[in-house]
Amino acid sequence: MINIKKFNFLGGRIIKTGIAVFLTALICQSIDWPYMLAVITAIVTIEPTAADSIKKAFIRFPASAIGAAFAMLYTFLLGVTPLTYMLVAVSTIISCSKLRLHAGTLVATLTGVAMLTIVHDHYFISFLIRLATTSIGLLTSSLVNIIVLPPNYTPIITRKIQISQNK
Repeated sequence: MINIKKFNFLGGRIIKTGIAVFLTALICQSIDWPYMLAVITAIVTIEPTAADSIKKAFIRFPASAIGAAFAMLYTFLLGVTPLTYMLVAVSTIISCSKLRLHAGTLVATLTGVAMLTIVHDHYFISFLIRLATTSIGLLTSSLVNIIVLPPNYTPIITRKIQISQNK
């Protein structure tokens, strides 16, 4: 007999990630903006709790801006070369570390190196669009985390109240 529970791998976080990715891509598609980087942001922004998503969003946004800025700078100066990839990655990691944006380092580095393949001119406009798509990914995933399958803290709160009343 096959154990059905063994194949049940759809949990709340997976469902939330799927919804956030779909909505992020849909929003970006509707305004004709590139959505691959926004989708990556949405994926890594889903956290176990809505509070964690929101807290980390405030770190990931400026970190992504740093990665995008380095991508634009080095692409403008050097074009897209292996050296450019290395400089974007290393500069982004160092900057995020120095600014204590540790929770945003991965997203920022991915943003920077992924932008190298999609930007060839209009650097400032590309930078602004990237910040906007990052915002879409962050906001969408945070809202999904708050609205879809919110955690039920009632049993925990009830138990803690009962424990405190028994003291």
